[in-house]
Amino acid sequence: MKRKVNPVVKKLTSLRTVPAIAILVAFGGISGCAKDAQRLVQPGETSSQQLVEQLGPALVTGISPSRPAAEQRTYSECEYQVESGIVAARFCQPLSHERTLQYWRQLWREKETEYTALSESEGPHGPDRYLFRWRGGNRAVIFSVNRGEVIQVIDYSAAKAGGN
Repeated sequence: MKRKVNPVVKKLTSLRTVPAIAILVAFGGISGCAKDAQRLVQPGETSSQQLVEQLGPALVTGISPSRPAAEQRTYSECEYQVESGIVAARFCQPLSHERTLQYWRQLWREKETEYTALSESEGPHGPDRYLFRWRGGNRAVIFSVNRGEVIQVIDYSAAKAGGN
């Protein structure tokens, strides 16, 4: 008796589609590695030189708008604030599971947290963006009311967190 092969499986395993699947898997692995490498940079520990060694040259470099003494370096997934030769803060897009405010509230449920309205986001109906942070930690998120999701994850050095 001859075995029936699902036409979709047959098409996916044909010789013409195997290279395409391999390319897609490799591309996904490369982009995943870039995210992982950028998340390995630790504020307060990673030097400016180590940042360049790990991630290469920044796409854009400039002065930080919030801290004129700091340099802002932009990479594909994250931005870094460098002060006195050390990475002081990392600003990244949230990973897929980090996009909901509920995730952060659950993660920090036993911690003392606070919301702060960001004045630059003030509109006719009140502020659009809020900073949500764990008071004893060195991480915060920015939540957009209009978008209904976390739009940025901020990690900063323990020295910056000490002032909280």
